[in-house]
Amino acid sequence: MPPKRGKTGPRGDAWAADAWAADAWAADAWAADAWAADNGWGSNGWASGWASGRSTKYSTAPSSASVKPAEELKLMAAKAKDIYEELPRTGKKLWKVLGTCIQNTLSAGVIHFERDLRVELDTAVGEHTLQRQSGSQWILSMGSSKYYISVRAEVLGNPDLLSELKRTTRAVKATLLNNGAEWLHDLVDNPHLKSSFLQSAHNYQDEDQGKGGRRSAGEVEGELCEICSKPWGQDRVGGKHMCRIVVSFHCCASKWTSMAARYNHEEARVMGQKCKKCGNYGKPSDKWQLADNVMPGEGTKPHRSELCETCEKYGNCRGAFSDPFVVASALEMYCGWPARWQKHGAAAVWTAKVEDAIVVLQPHVHVAEYW
Repeated sequence: MPPKRGKTGPRGDAWAADAWAADAWAADAWAADAWAADNGWGSNGWASGWASGRSTKYSTAPSSASVKPAEELKLMAAKAKDIYEELPRTGKKLWKVLGTCIQNTLSAGVIHFERDLRVELDTAVGEHTLQRQSGSQWILSMGSSKYYISVRAEVLGNPDLLSELKRTTRAVKATLLNNGAEWLHDLVDNPHLKSSFLQSAHNYQDEDQGKGGRRSAGEVEGELCEICSKPWGQDRVGGKHMCRIVVSFHCCASKWTSMAARYNHEEARVMGQKCKKCGNYGKPSDKWQLADNVMPGEGTKPHRSELCETCEKYGNCRGAFSDPFVVASALEMYCGWPARWQKHGAAAVWTAKVEDAIVVLQPHVHVAEYW
């Protein structure tokens, strides 16, 4: 029997359940339409323990992306380095703090990422305010300066494994947050309970599958968007719901179509994408379609995040903003053993090789206002 939980002594307010509220990890962060056709998750399968009962099979067909995972990772790391080097001094500090907290989670076993982040920020930058938007996205204010900071998770290669890991991640989040975040508190007090926690998440996943699926802890009830008919709590970037759309842009006598564009309700506009020739934002077509209504073609190219306004501001418009502990736990549960994480490049990108895919965790900082 797993050890009895909830008997580990008093818990401080810093671990309050509202700090890990379900809407902080909106289910859309791992929804299928959040990922490019050239991304996915790989696995060596279940190796031991409860993993031996897994019977799900998957295709190992090569990705349709024109860029191989290793090459895409190289480009990603180079871009991260460029972004870091262009940041002001305080922005660089914030980037390093995020990197430290990711490292603490992956190698030192830190459970409560946001609490660790707040402690590190107090030491590194002093007085500030930190407001979580959704998932692992925050707005940090210091005097008249404002920064968007986030941790993004991406997968390079093998798109066929997405649905299985999405299900695993939802089970991890739901188990962690159920019953007033009971498991979260217990893991903070007793990290050695990790194997029992993963077993509980596995049991939750089996029960959920047996019932044909149910709403997980990350999904948010409420009114639907009048444009895309999805809950306002889904498809959030920077704390705001932005519809996923497919739209064409025009500039320099050229036309290109983005399969990963966003419609900003608050500003009533399509988020911009830059022309690769002149660097200015292209003019979006007045006619666009919801992304769910369009199937990516075989020749679909990787998303040019360096030209995307949403990616520039928030870190990643297609991947997931997920807590590193949840990502690492989901991978461990999926593979049957802890993933082997490695730091890649000077800008602190963390990677784990899982079969033919590469899982990436990366910090991101964008200067919204700087004085």
